[in-house]
Amino acid sequence: MAEENTQPRRRRTRQDTDAAPERVTQAAQRMNRERAGQPVNAQSFRQIRQEQREEAARQPVRSYTQPAQTQPVQNQTTARTAPTAPVQQAAQPDARQMAQQEAAARIMQAAQQVQQAPTPKPVQQTQSGTWTQSNYTDGRLQPMGFQQNYYQTGPANAVQPQTAPQAAPQTGPQPWTTSAYSGTAARKPQAGPSSGYRPEKKPAPKKQPVKKPEKQTPPPRQKRPRQSSGGDLLGKLKLVGILAVAVAILAVIISTCVKNAQESARQQEIENYVSASDSTFCQGVYVDGISLGGMTAEEGYNAVMTQAQNRDNSWYVNLTYQGQVVVTLNASQLGMKTDVVDVMREAWSQGHTGTTEERKAAMDQLLVTSWQGYTATPSSDTAIVDNVLQQLKDNFYVAPQNAALISFDPSASYPFIFQDEVVGRTLDTEPVKESLYQMVSTMQSGDLELNPTEIQPDVTVDDLKVNLSMRASVYTPISSASSENRTNNIRRCFQLISGSIVQPGAKFSFNDTVGKRTEENGFYEAIEYAYGQEVMGIGGGTCQASTTLYQAVVTAGLQVTDRSPHSKAVSYANYGEDATVYWGTSRKIDLVFKNNTDQPIYIVAAVQSDPSNRKRFIARVTIYGADLGDIRYELVSETVEVLEAPEEPTYVKDTKAEYVTYTDQTKEVSKAKEGYVVDSFRVTYQGDQEVSRELLYEDTYKPQAAQVYVGVTKRE
Repeated sequence: MAEENTQPRRRRTRQDTDAAPERVTQAAQRMNRERAGQPVNAQSFRQIRQEQREEAARQPVRSYTQPAQTQPVQNQTTARTAPTAPVQQAAQPDARQMAQQEAAARIMQAAQQVQQAPTPKPVQQTQSGTWTQSNYTDGRLQPMGFQQNYYQTGPANAVQPQTAPQAAPQTGPQPWTTSAYSGTAARKPQAGPSSGYRPEKKPAPKKQPVKKPEKQTPPPRQKRPRQSSGGDLLGKLKLVGILAVAVAILAVIISTCVKNAQESARQQEIENYVSASDSTFCQGVYVDGISLGGMTAEEGYNAVMTQAQNRDNSWYVNLTYQGQVVVTLNASQLGMKTDVVDVMREAWSQGHTGTTEERKAAMDQLLVTSWQGYTATPSSDTAIVDNVLQQLKDNFYVAPQNAALISFDPSASYPFIFQDEVVGRTLDTEPVKESLYQMVSTMQSGDLELNPTEIQPDVTVDDLKVNLSMRASVYTPISSASSENRTNNIRRCFQLISGSIVQPGAKFSFNDTVGKRTEENGFYEAIEYAYGQEVMGIGGGTCQASTTLYQAVVTAGLQVTDRSPHSKAVSYANYGEDATVYWGTSRKIDLVFKNNTDQPIYIVAAVQSDPSNRKRFIARVTIYGADLGDIRYELVSETVEVLEAPEEPTYVKDTKAEYVTYTDQTKEVSKAKEGYVVDSFRVTYQGDQEVSRELLYEDTYKPQAAQVYVGVTKRE
């Protein structure tokens, strides 16, 4: 706060009035000393203004006259002095109030500028200073400026308040000074030709001698910290953007210039490369195998012509087959001619036509794929070559022949005899002609091997064997108790059966094939079963042949259409696996099967020695036909029921006295036997896996009572 005035009121003199501005300055200095180290703000200036008003109220009223000449205000950053006109009194009673109001307005304006000015963040500052004041000529108080002091707060480099050096007190009017508060200079307007200020014309007062103020050295300019703002940042960003655009444009210009220079160099290189071959053949051009690259037109023509003349006289082609010469051809036989000019003209055009770029592309392509030209061409009449090749084709041709089954011999170990297939042969003359013309065009002498093409037959022996595979082979043992006649009867049956061929869909009948069992037909008398009894008859043993055939037919996968079992068990087959046949006057029992395949069926039957015992025999039947692959069949029988034998025997009169003679004599010829019900199946296997089980027959074998023979002759 400003110090209160404790002096008694006294009459104000001119010296008091002249010293008013100085007192205002002193009041401001006192306030600054009280607020040392604190920032200057609007409140501080309001206090200064209040103290100034209180001080002015204690001063006598004085009036000042307006100076005759004034200078316009110039923006300055340092305090400067300017001469002023002598102060003249004016009879204006309110001049002091006007001066005070004007000073107060200036103080308020400065305070508002300080309040609105942004405070820099990096450095905190405080301000203090002093106001200077001068007198207008009309008696008003003129604030001459505010000397600022800046304080920077920081840990190491605090700046102490600085004040501008004070000039010596003057008795006359105070000089103009600049304002350092807002950073801009405030100077009283000066009259001049470029100034808009025009002072009011009044009678010039009488000049009074004025002491020329001493020239004061202005205080050193103190650099204020630069305060950053949003405007400065935006300006910097704009400047950076402009620089980036300029750099990009410069880079594009440089790149374009470099590309243009490179393109120009490339074009010049292409021109030099292409022009080097203007008077010579391009690389990669060949005629008759001669590389013409780098030769002039005359050099190339001479080289090709010389070789062509030497070649025609010695050229030949040998057509050979398996190393043997078949035909020899020469240039005179083929009527060949030599064409050098046209070929050389075409060779020269390679890489010498089109624009520079097209020539360069053609020359590069020649380095990848060479151009080949030939001067020797065959005569337009190709009849000579065609006739030679046609004769060769006729001589080479062999017609193909299919394999065939010549005979079926069941007595052989492999019963089939084939005619082997014949592979045909033909000569395709088109490739021969092409190769021959190539050798003619290049005038290359040498041998040309003829390679005829084979013609495969439609049917081979291997194809036939596929349909002549063994489908089944079955045998039954012939008992050692069997008589020779019985064994011969089995052989006779197999002789009539073996070699039989059953076509697809046809049926085979045992009785039709074997015929009636008679001596005329080659059969012998032997024991046979008739109505369940063993009796002597022509053809005994025939049922073992039919049983063996039945088992072979089932295991071959063929369809059985007619079959009958025996009335009692037989020694060579299990229950349900036998087949009986009979040719009588009143009835016939037959075995019939059907070929249900799409290929013929071939039957081989024979009496053979037992491999396990050479003294014994077996009856074997083998069936051939279409290959079964991994499929096989088996005949399996199962007893489903046992029938009890009768307790009472059967008595038979022995009229022939075979066992007994007298009526009181008896002999049990056979014991009682049980009966059976048996099911037979055909089981299908694929590999080792059972696939299906087909029921073929259900056979019933009746039980038999004991058989006792009784004599018929009475004793005497």
